[in-house]
Amino acid sequence: MTKRRIFICLTAFVFAVVPTFAQKKQSKKKQTLSEKFSKYVDGAKKSLERVGHQIDEAVGVAPQPLSKKLAEIKIDGNWYMPLYKVNLYHGQELETFKDTCLQQFTRKYPHVHILSTAIPQEGWISESVKDKNKIIGYLQTLYCYITAKDGNDGYINACFAFKRYKDVGKEYGVVEGAWPKWERTDVLTNEIYDELLTR
Repeated sequence: MTKRRIFICLTAFVFAVVPTFAQKKQSKKKQTLSEKFSKYVDGAKKSLERVGHQIDEAVGVAPQPLSKKLAEIKIDGNWYMPLYKVNLYHGQELETFKDTCLQQFTRKYPHVHILSTAIPQEGWISESVKDKNKIIGYLQTLYCYITAKDGNDGYINACFAFKRYKDVGKEYGVVEGAWPKWERTDVLTNEIYDELLTR
């Protein structure tokens, strides 16, 4: 009788546990071939963009802050934004744009020494916005870079983006949350900063 009870208990346990393992196995969704390929292509695109920046630097072309992605420089296996000090933009709003970025920056970092504030592009970067291969509007972007010294410890390099949009045939309007949008911050050691100065 005892053996029979043990057998029944073990059988009940097996029937209770096996479906649980099956559910766990089914819950792990396998990636399809197309999903794996898409992931691979995305990774390859990012690598190609970075290689493009390296080629530009090697042949003496200035890093491109005008692309949709921010330019990057690789140092010791990490990617950093270039240091920009020269204003190429000479629109009437130059000082307003720079001051707006500085206000945001100094609110977050009140005890740093500002070294430069620059908009290193001559005009707005424009790209068309499409809906099912039909152009419906235009998005324009203007980047502003701030570099500051953080005592004797290092440096801070930040990028802001002003974005405006218009539907075809209409006027540009400010993109909410992007006037400016704080895009990125690089915290730099003294050694990395010195290296970036030579790039």
